Amino acid sequence: AYTIADHFRSRGIPVVMGGNHITALPDEALEHADYVIAGEGEDVFPVFFEDFRQGKARRIYESSRSVDLATIPTPRFDLLCEKERYNKIPIQATRGCPHNCEFCSITAVYGHKFRVKPVERVIAEIELAKSIFGKPHISFVDENMLVNREYVKELLRLMIPLNVSWECYCDISVAEDEELLDLMHESGCYEIQVGLETVNPESLKDVSPWKYKRV
Repeated sequence: AYTIADHFRSRGIPVVMGGNHITALPDEALEHADYVIAGEGEDVFPVFFEDFRQGKARRIYESSRSVDLATIPTPRFDLLCEKERYNKIPIQATRGCPHNCEFCSITAVYGHKFRVKPVERVIAEIELAKSIFGKPHISFVDENMLVNREYVKELLRLMIPLNVSWECYCDISVAEDEELLDLMHESGCYEIQVGLETVNPESLKDVSPWKYKRV
C-alpha cells in the first residue's frame, strides 16, 4: 500500500490512508500519505472531505467516538456495476469483538464495545443487494460476527427465506452451539473463516490465554 501511495504522490495526486495499520502507526503512514484517517471513518470522512474541498485539510483526522451502526449510510451496491464479475457483496452486521486477545488489533482500533447494526437494517441491505445482483454471495466483513448468539440467531432466522449464500469470520466457539450451526446451514452459510493464532502450545506461552465469553 505504501508503494502504491508513493507512486501516486510522485504524480502529484493527493493520497489519504486509513485502516488498522494506519491507526496504529499514523506517523509512519504520513511518510507515504498526505492525510491520515485514524479510527473509524464514518464520522471523520465528511469533515475531511469538506476541509479538503476548501483547501484547509489537516494531515491527521482521528475518530473520537464509537460509530452507531444504526445511523451509518446504506452501502452503494449499485456502484459495483460489473454484476457478473463482482458477485461477492460485502455487508457489515456487527463491529468489534468482546475478547481482548493480546495478539489482535481489533480492540485497539474499535474499543471494547461490541456493536450491532439493527437486524432490519441488515435484512434491508441484503434485499437491496438481491435487487441488483439477483442471488448474491454475501460476505459479512464483521470481525467476529457470530459472537452475540441472541442477535445473530434472530438475523439468521430472517435470512432463511431470502435464499442467499453467505460467509463470515468467527471464533471457534461456534462449534459448541448446535442450534446456531443449524440456522447457519438453513440460512445459506457456505463458508466460515476461523482464526487460529497457533497450533503450537509452546507459542502460546508468550501471550495471554484466550478465553471467550457469551455476550
